[in-house]
Amino acid sequence: MLLNVETLGNLKGVVFLLTLLTGISIHGNGQSKAAHKEILGFACYEAGTSTAAVQKVEALIDEGKYDKIMKLLDSANTAERFLAVVACEKLAERGVLTLTEYQKKRIIENYNSERKVYVCAGCVYQDELELQTILHKENDFRRSAEHWFDFNFSEELSE
Repeated sequence: MLLNVETLGNLKGVVFLLTLLTGISIHGNGQSKAAHKEILGFACYEAGTSTAAVQKVEALIDEGKYDKIMKLLDSANTAERFLAVVACEKLAERGVLTLTEYQKKRIIENYNSERKVYVCAGCVYQDELELQTILHKENDFRRSAEHWFDFNFSEELSE
């Protein structure tokens, strides 16, 4: 098959269009269901960064604003609820805070919640899972959250 100038021009257009459509579908896939701040992930997207919810709770722990973390047990953002449950349990285990009966009740309610959480891992995995599913001790996101907490805060909380 001989390529002339006209065929080559058409081929470039097709390649450009396919590249554009592929880029749109890849970029839109993980972002279409929820805003970045509503996604739970410890290593998301191409850069492997944590999501806004994780960064928010991380900052609150670093600043010692445990009262604000406890308030996230009632957050409209389900990713924040998940992180609040894990953080409150871990902080209580270490004796850094004492949970009230109301907070204990909220934790139990979150364990039984069917509210959806948008999750991501890496640049290819995105899903929507129930809060009760990811709070289960055997769930990979729960294990990741506990590892994240222990890795980032064990030393400073034991001082």
